[in-house]
Amino acid sequence: MKIKQDSPYRVMAEADPDEGAAFFDIRMTVACEGDATLAPLELTAQIQPNPDFKGMVRWFLEYPLDSAAADFITLGDVAIYQAALDFIESRVYPMSGVPWSSNLLWNKSGDSHYETGRGDIMRKSYIAIKDDSFPKGINANEFKKVQTLVHELAHVIEDQHGSYQVDATSETHSYYLQHLSDVTRGLTDLESGSDNLKADVWYAINWAYWFNVDPEIIGDISKIGPWFGGKFTVSVHELFDKYAYHTDTLGGKMSETQRQAVAQQFRHWYFPGNLSESAVQKGSTAAATGRFTETNGLLKGAEWTFVWNQGVLQSIELAHDDYIITIEDYYWTGGNELKLNLQIRLEDKNLPSYNYDSLSVTMDGGTFNIAARSFPSVRSFAVVWKSLNDFQHSLIYKKTGFSEIASWTERKK
Repeated sequence: MKIKQDSPYRVMAEADPDEGAAFFDIRMTVACEGDATLAPLELTAQIQPNPDFKGMVRWFLEYPLDSAAADFITLGDVAIYQAALDFIESRVYPMSGVPWSSNLLWNKSGDSHYETGRGDIMRKSYIAIKDDSFPKGINANEFKKVQTLVHELAHVIEDQHGSYQVDATSETHSYYLQHLSDVTRGLTDLESGSDNLKADVWYAINWAYWFNVDPEIIGDISKIGPWFGGKFTVSVHELFDKYAYHTDTLGGKMSETQRQAVAQQFRHWYFPGNLSESAVQKGSTAAATGRFTETNGLLKGAEWTFVWNQGVLQSIELAHDDYIITIEDYYWTGGNELKLNLQIRLEDKNLPSYNYDSLSVTMDGGTFNIAARSFPSVRSFAVVWKSLNDFQHSLIYKKTGFSEIASWTERKK
């Protein structure tokens, strides 16, 4: 009696299908030459080529092309990153599809990672990406997912240069380039003329904040250019000063109307000094709030409240027991100055509401190094209050005898 046993089959292709190709079916007939009683078996299967990882890399790195941001920022050399894919033979898997165990000693959290394959002769080099972050296509909705792929490819490039290791500085290059790509995305998208200009500006500023302060970026970044082909020729502050006050010098395809709108947004929302109580913020309003007190002058004792959240000056308020104070507008004055200009309406609570003063107020926090990758902490302001009313209708003139007065405000103890 013959005992029939299962027979495993492995189909080996002579060449890998092109990345990004559509799924295609195969059919195979298997006959048993030693037993004519066994009918031939017809096997069907489907070949699933890898997604077009090289196309994704090109799309991502060339995202800012033809924008104003491209004059200052290069995200990386396409050829270098595509060569990194070749180095690992395009072994990029969703976490659930890794052919080997992904429970590495240094990766207990299950994060996306690059595995060199050197610790286990049975394990090849590969990139594993969390299932919900695995890129499947080339479009704006996939940007963050493709960004994850490019982030891990940065580690492959480090490995190619013999410097990849998991330690305190291992994310320096990848996060530097990742945050820079987020800044670039916001700046590129704002040129599209969409209705989301404010959102795009905030996005660029928020990620520029992390580009400056992320504690993961603590190693040597001098290899950004030669290893990765990345480039950032100005500082964050210099870049946003150009968008706020020198849009006429920017490249790109923005109309004059767009340039003016972009400039107004950056002047209003960006401020290069840290006005909050936190050295590094995580996004909460409480951590982003800073309070200053008027120490002298007409409004002595008044309290300023700033909400400066990850580089965005979201709001300014000023409160005093004897006055109703409305801040109608504010903006950064640009350059290397920590200076704000505000438009304020001032009313005396004991006088009729029509008896108000329109003020132009300048808050000067000094100068800073505009080329530095940091946000200096602001501790105090010299304040100048100037009435825009004639002296007969000027509230501060009635109170002090002057149409322009000065005061000093400092961070609340």
